[in-house]
Amino acid sequence: FAPWTGTERLIESIISYQLQDKVEIHIAGNNNSYENVPFVKNLGYLTPEKINTYISKAHIGTGNLKLFEKGLTDASTLKAREYASRGIPLLLAHYDYDIGNSPLKKYCFQVSNSNEPIPMLEVMDWIKSLNEKNPFHPEEMHQLSIEHLDFNVKMKKLKNKLHTLLEKNA
Repeated sequence: FAPWTGTERLIESIISYQLQDKVEIHIAGNNNSYENVPFVKNLGYLTPEKINTYISKAHIGTGNLKLFEKGLTDASTLKAREYASRGIPLLLAHYDYDIGNSPLKKYCFQVSNSNEPIPMLEVMDWIKSLNEKNPFHPEEMHQLSIEHLDFNVKMKKLKNKLHTLLEKNA
């Protein structure tokens, strides 16, 4: 629970929009910092099977919501890639070059990288609309993740860039 994860920002935003009865946040790991917040479910350490069970039921995954605390505006987090590959839309407060420059961008709700409240009503409307317009978006997100975020795809781009640089300097 590093400060830049922004979990408290998300919780405070949910409270400020009075959405406590409409939202559940599941937190895996050994942290009881939010045990007095009724809509936060501290799950403790989970087996891979249990993690898969919770992730398969998730409507949205959050990236790091306060990267400004590390002086960052851009990031490529493993967490965002994991959610995208599993077909879970993303709530991000930073710019992710790979996602932002691919068709996956439409599955990302971008918020400010600040302490401002997250516009939770807009986020919830966006998720609802996404699910209504394309109930098969998880499969599409998974396929797009293979096409744009896969290690082999990324390494091929790097290899091509290096070849171009070498040819220029030859």
